Amino acid sequence: MDKKDIFNPIKTSLKLKESYRSYIAATIHFDNESYQRQLESILNQNGFLAKGPFLEAAPPYRKGASIRDLIEEGVLCESMMSLGGGDASVFDLDRPLYTHQERAIRKANAKHNYVVVTGTGSGKTECFLLPIIDDILREFEESGKKSGVRALLLYPMNALANDQLKRLRALLSGTDITFGRYTGDTDDRRVDALEDWVKDNPGQILSPNEMISREEIRKNPPNILLTNYSMLEYLLLRPKDAPLFGPVFGKNWRHIAIDEAHVYSGSLGTEIAFLLRRLKARIGAETGVTPHPHCYATSATIGSTEQIPLVAKFAEDLFGEPFDSTGDNLDVITSDTDETERYLPDQPWGVIPLDSWVEMAQFLDKGRDDEALNVLSEYVEIGCDNSVPVLQRLGAALLGEANVQALVRLVTNDILDLTDLSQISSLGIEGLTSDEAGIKCLAAMVEVLSRAQRSEDVPLLSCRYHSFLRAPEGIFIDLFHQKLMGNRTVGIPYDNSKKARDGDDCVSMVPVYEASVCRHCGQAYILGTDDGDGWLNPRHKGSYADEEYMPHRYYRLVQDDENVAEVDNLLWLCPICGSVQASQDGHRHRFEHESVKLVPISETSSDEENSKCTHCGYSSPNAIQPMRVSPEAAGSVVCYDLARELPPFDDPVIESDGDDWSDAFDEAEKPKAGNIICFSDRRQDAAYFAPAMERTYKQITKRQLIHEAVVELESNGEGVFLDSIVSWLASEVQSRYDHIGCSEEDAKAWVLDELVAQDQRNSLNGLGVVRFLPSGFECGLDNRRIADQLNHKIAQLKDDGIAWVTPEDYRCLVLFCLDTLRASNCVHENAGIKEKRTTRGYARYFVAHGNGSEDRYVDFCGRPTGSENRRSRFIRKYAQTVHGDEINREQATTLLQNIFKFLVDYLQALNEKKVVGFKSTLYKDGPKYCLESGIWKAYATKKTDKLYICNKCGCMSNHRFGAVCPTDRCDGLLEEKTFEQVVDKDRYYKDIYREQALPLRIEEHTAQLSTDRARSIQAEFIDGKVNVLSCTTTFELGVDVGDLRGIFMRNVPPKIANYTQRAGRVGRRAGKPGYAVTFAKLRPHDVNYFNNPKSMIGGKTDAPSCYLDNPLIARRHLNAIALSEFFRTEESIKKDRVNKFNSFMALDEEEPQGLVELRSLLSKRMESLTQQIDLTFGFSSALESELGISSWEWADTLTASFGSEDMRPWSLVRPHSYRRSDYLRLLDEANTTDDLGKKSSLFKSIWQLQDEETIGVLAGSGILPKYGFPTDVVELRLPDTDTMGKKVYELQRGLRQAIVEYAPGSKVVAGKRLWKSYAIKKSWNHKLQERSYGTCPNCRLFFAPIDNLTDKAICPNCNKEVSVWKKMLIPEYGFVGKRDDSKGDGNGVVRGRPESCGYGEIHFTQIWENEIQVDPYVMDNCEVVCRWAPNAQLYAINTGVPEKKSPTGRSGFWVCPCCGGASTSQDAVEHAYGFPCAERGSTYSPNPYQALGTGFTSDILELAFNFHTGDIIVEEQSDSEIDAVASTMWAIHTAAIRILEVPDTELGVISYAPKANGFTILFFDNVPGGAGHTLKISGMIPQLLHRALEVASSCDCDEKTCCYGCIANYSNQRVQYKLSRGAAKAVLERVLAESTPEANFTDEDSCNSGIDLTPDFIGADVSAVSFSEACGYANGICSTEQERRFISMLGECGEHENVERPHTEVTFYSSDGKEADALLAWEDAHILVLGDDSLQEFVAAFGDMSAGIKGWTIYRANVDSVAQIIEQLKECRWRG
Repeated sequence: MDKKDIFNPIKTSLKLKESYRSYIAATIHFDNESYQRQLESILNQNGFLAKGPFLEAAPPYRKGASIRDLIEEGVLCESMMSLGGGDASVFDLDRPLYTHQERAIRKANAKHNYVVVTGTGSGKTECFLLPIIDDILREFEESGKKSGVRALLLYPMNALANDQLKRLRALLSGTDITFGRYTGDTDDRRVDALEDWVKDNPGQILSPNEMISREEIRKNPPNILLTNYSMLEYLLLRPKDAPLFGPVFGKNWRHIAIDEAHVYSGSLGTEIAFLLRRLKARIGAETGVTPHPHCYATSATIGSTEQIPLVAKFAEDLFGEPFDSTGDNLDVITSDTDETERYLPDQPWGVIPLDSWVEMAQFLDKGRDDEALNVLSEYVEIGCDNSVPVLQRLGAALLGEANVQALVRLVTNDILDLTDLSQISSLGIEGLTSDEAGIKCLAAMVEVLSRAQRSEDVPLLSCRYHSFLRAPEGIFIDLFHQKLMGNRTVGIPYDNSKKARDGDDCVSMVPVYEASVCRHCGQAYILGTDDGDGWLNPRHKGSYADEEYMPHRYYRLVQDDENVAEVDNLLWLCPICGSVQASQDGHRHRFEHESVKLVPISETSSDEENSKCTHCGYSSPNAIQPMRVSPEAAGSVVCYDLARELPPFDDPVIESDGDDWSDAFDEAEKPKAGNIICFSDRRQDAAYFAPAMERTYKQITKRQLIHEAVVELESNGEGVFLDSIVSWLASEVQSRYDHIGCSEEDAKAWVLDELVAQDQRNSLNGLGVVRFLPSGFECGLDNRRIADQLNHKIAQLKDDGIAWVTPEDYRCLVLFCLDTLRASNCVHENAGIKEKRTTRGYARYFVAHGNGSEDRYVDFCGRPTGSENRRSRFIRKYAQTVHGDEINREQATTLLQNIFKFLVDYLQALNEKKVVGFKSTLYKDGPKYCLESGIWKAYATKKTDKLYICNKCGCMSNHRFGAVCPTDRCDGLLEEKTFEQVVDKDRYYKDIYREQALPLRIEEHTAQLSTDRARSIQAEFIDGKVNVLSCTTTFELGVDVGDLRGIFMRNVPPKIANYTQRAGRVGRRAGKPGYAVTFAKLRPHDVNYFNNPKSMIGGKTDAPSCYLDNPLIARRHLNAIALSEFFRTEESIKKDRVNKFNSFMALDEEEPQGLVELRSLLSKRMESLTQQIDLTFGFSSALESELGISSWEWADTLTASFGSEDMRPWSLVRPHSYRRSDYLRLLDEANTTDDLGKKSSLFKSIWQLQDEETIGVLAGSGILPKYGFPTDVVELRLPDTDTMGKKVYELQRGLRQAIVEYAPGSKVVAGKRLWKSYAIKKSWNHKLQERSYGTCPNCRLFFAPIDNLTDKAICPNCNKEVSVWKKMLIPEYGFVGKRDDSKGDGNGVVRGRPESCGYGEIHFTQIWENEIQVDPYVMDNCEVVCRWAPNAQLYAINTGVPEKKSPTGRSGFWVCPCCGGASTSQDAVEHAYGFPCAERGSTYSPNPYQALGTGFTSDILELAFNFHTGDIIVEEQSDSEIDAVASTMWAIHTAAIRILEVPDTELGVISYAPKANGFTILFFDNVPGGAGHTLKISGMIPQLLHRALEVASSCDCDEKTCCYGCIANYSNQRVQYKLSRGAAKAVLERVLAESTPEANFTDEDSCNSGIDLTPDFIGADVSAVSFSEACGYANGICSTEQERRFISMLGECGEHENVERPHTEVTFYSSDGKEADALLAWEDAHILVLGDDSLQEFVAAFGDMSAGIKGWTIYRANVDSVAQIIEQLKECRWRG
């Protein structure tokens, strides 16, 4: 950015929009004039590519008392004055607090718990940190300093804990308060920790009150402990961390603070809630005093204003401590905003000229505040009190300015949308216009009002700008109307009265095809799918794919003037109905319509490496491109412009001694880039963007420098030799731009790359910015002797019958041929620069006649037959256009042979005269030649210089060529233009190449980097040494990045909360409005919010919630309490049972000794254990009943013997039995085999089983909480990157992701380099696990026997025998990778996007243990059979890449049993050096595996839809791409999510292949160990299906598609092109046809007739209990497990609804004195619930119950729908 201009976000948004539009326009150009005009019109539509800027007010927070005030008042202790060591810059006692901070401190002083819900940058941390510090200091004042934890600060990410650590270092200096961080990054020993600390904090001294190692923390626990929930779980389980909670140090736990509390919603929140209850219970049991700590939670995005009571309820659930959710003393603290609107005087004093705003802004930007005040003083009297700061005097005066009042009111009351800048004049600001001056003025107003203050540090207007850009969906052609469209569609109605031939009553549709265009010649193509039924379907594989999709099958629109007889693969397309004909006389159409001329099309295809235009012959990987932009390319364009416009971080002011003049002028001459954080949701997206933008930046910078060199070197328009440019670059670049290295070899590579640029159209020469002209070559042609030779050649041509060639023609054709050789890279390449070049792989030679298959050689002359080269085609086109002479190929070849001889002779003559260079060597039967770069000179183009532009394809040429377009197969004509006349065409590149080069450094900041590396990059970014930081969520939460002005979100964040957090990183310093730019990718989620940006900017967030009545999560924590006690016994510590599973549950023992000891321990029902359980779970009688706490049933289940009645999925013998089975089988094989190699391998597998970690096994089996344990995290090890024993990169993933991302052959980016996985990591003494599996050949159902002994199975879906022959490898030790330069740019920087090898699939093993069959839901057309099971075994597998020769259709993986080398191809396996398999003559052979995989457990619910009649699901869809089963599945999934009110990521769903008469879908809890979601919906099947039908029926989108209002969601983006809510609606209507949810006794008539009975509610009081507790009382009298589950589910569903509570065991009397008891009854709603026993009791007492009870609605437990009861209760509430 020009340092003379202030940052103008409105102007910047316009520049981003125009640059982006210009960039897209430069990538796609139609040779059809009409299409091109339409394209330009579409791209220029307001709001099509960009929306905004939006101006959002961010009102300042109201200020209150200072710290000193609160100390004097006694609210804070006097020791608080010592904070920061007395340094006011660290802790200013007199700085006013915000009122929410003050209220928090006062509330803490009053012993209240609270939640702080205020915006980003509002000082939320101080709201809990200051009260905590005050409390500790008060204690120290009274009794002196002591060790032991007083406060636990819990963070969701280590980055936040590290950030807080820095703050504590400064704040607690001068105090005796100790603090320490205990996370995975904390070293065990102090000596190691100290070494790391010194390295991470150079020049600093370690404070004595900071504890940096685990041994210190265990020995003397710090007063303030920072950790994360994962580590807290470990602390509670591991014996060596017990001192933190013991009687010596555990008595003073008084505070728990949770930052970013919105993260802890749903299952994670539930886990944390139980974790905190266990923490308190553990301390209570250890010390004898149960703590009730002060609890604090903070978040910027935790619910809307109306949901504040729910936030308090959430906090109470989370901490297990009271939070007032009602009344005036609500324990939720929100901010008091201090809107300027409140201070505006009633009558303005007038207005100032608009130009004055710009003048004031410029003065303020330069720090000349007094001069800004002087400008204003010309129009209004300003007070002379110099004791008032200038900015406050400026603000006080501006409050009365009329335009200020108008703008403040406008922005305060709404988000200001400035997408249509023509509306600026209607904003109510007097004199403001919509032109450039008005834009500059409006931005200046905002800037001045952001700087001017109405009180100390309180600006008049605090605000933030937002802009949204989007990836275009493509460009679409309606061939019938010859119309282009910019929005995705597959058809438009033709005529409602015309019906399809097959009688379908749908509207006949005119197909609309997505267009692609040759990037070189502008030839149009369409995309579609030939279904084989005679029509070209406009839907194609990439119709709904993202912007990265590149098609591989195209249909060229054959042009009118082409000879169709010469067109290959010719077809004829009807533009109305899309039918495809073999000839233009075809008459088979899809529906009746008017007669229309058929469109000739030519089918063509391409591969991954190359595509070729069949019109002009242009060839490149993306030669034929749809109007979709790479997110990296588009992001680079946006980010580069943003970096130029944004101001850099403020430089620290360095005092000068007045004598040093050396750098006085340097900084003024060098432009400085701004600082930007780029957010990406996916780790690899963030990692790849760094090198992608760096590559784009370097390419731009190289061209800027070459242009700068030419401009500086050229004089008198004589051009510059390329060697001179090389010398300038080598000498000047390093001194002027120290961020760019440029040796002489680099400079030669740059210049040569540009001379023969592959992206010719966007090169300096192709754009006309710098012209490369063969000046010496052309001048020589004027030489008399050369002219004589030329005439002699023309005479020879006449002798050959080619009489039309004139000397001018000949010169023209020679220059054209020379230019084709340049473009073909036939230029000599100096030694040492090959590896530095990026444009071409190698230099080429030209020969007279070559072999077309040899790409290294250019066949100059070609042959009269076979493929024709471009020189021959041009000559024939030239003769026809200029002379009207149609020559044949033989004549063209003769002419080329003539030119070739002249060209070679002439160049050799010039070489001898040393005019230009020329190389020749031998090639087969003759010489081969290449040109020297000295032939050309470079010229900086001036405004009046002449260029020649094709009037059809738009390509530019430096030569006139007889007005014939040099583009192959283009029949356009060249028109002479000046550069000034064509500067707007492809303006983006023309402008940017002429700008001064910008120093810019881009780095990745993701979890792939080691802690040290990430910390270093973060520090460099904050110091301004790194300009662009490409990160994931590492910077989203809480990290302070100084005066950051801009962020760039590379995709729309998943949630509004994510957006708010990211946008909140900018503008955190007063007086500097921030700017957030978001790029919407071509994905439904992003497109949805691009269309409605305000809903993302100012949208409301929901309050989080916990599921405290979830028995599955609760049971895991109950087990953790028991096992923690057991692991701390003397024997367990001695045997290290907490770490070694085999030490705990010995595999060689059927009844392990550890299990026996645990059973014995639990049988004693120790007081400490009982106390912990009561304190953790005593809040819920329903949970106590469900878990069997009072009866200790849970302990019997946990310690059950194998095969006993008590054995359940969460019994310890379950994981033991699986492993013992494998252990015995392996041991038996090892003892019986004589093969020593096999014996060794088997014993390695045995040792592996014996070496498993206890916590990992139990967490992975659902026995312990899994959220905090990386039980299946594996690494892609990069040995080459380790330095001094330290890792630079830590590429880690959970195994479910790793089997795809890190699979052998997969490539990943880290540190701007490409890495390839080439091996599966092995342990030296452990064999990798293998599993057998199979797939039913009939219905594709998956089988994976647990014991690996079964090779046959019967499919339960279709009863066919299944062969379980496939092998799955479980890569539990991870993978090994190495550097891959196959897609490098010559300098090691990655070029191509990394690709994963295969994809992940989720499968259920079909092993139904502990299955609960839910009663089937039977309807007229269909029966839905439901099965639910806990802790079911599922598998995630990756079967590799497509492979036609494989029997499975997928490649699988080949793995070396010796070294682990692996690949998808047997021949491609790379053996590791040093292993026997790598030696010559090795007999090791890779083993084939059909898949990589990993198992995991979760609760499942299977819904099998069996239709009574028919052999199809729905009538055949008109569009074969639509997947009716998938559509139905996602409709039901959406319904389930809405009913459960949980994030869609917590409920997974898959479908089995359809059966002849139905289909099956499977839900699974996508939460480690299960979350109870599937259990809940298993009792709501009728409601679920009706809700799904409502989802599919009630949306406004086209039924043939879907949207985010119906079945589309973030997870199914990649298959949405197959989804149709209409298809889902058709299936669900058939499922539910003529059926209503079954409800015995619940029809309307039953309430008005039936038996007359009287209930007895006397004495029953339920006012003091919750809904779930009231239901819990009924659990003890249920007769079956199913009834108990029904009642529990009813309690769960009613808990969060504001409905009447039920009474338990209500007695009903008849007039004759008979009685019976109901399970539950609602007095006001007149609803009762009966179980099996109670129904029998009613029948026995009152007889036939079919008529019901008069005035009452009766429901049957486990027969009727829970949802119906809740809905009826809600209706009664509203009626009441």
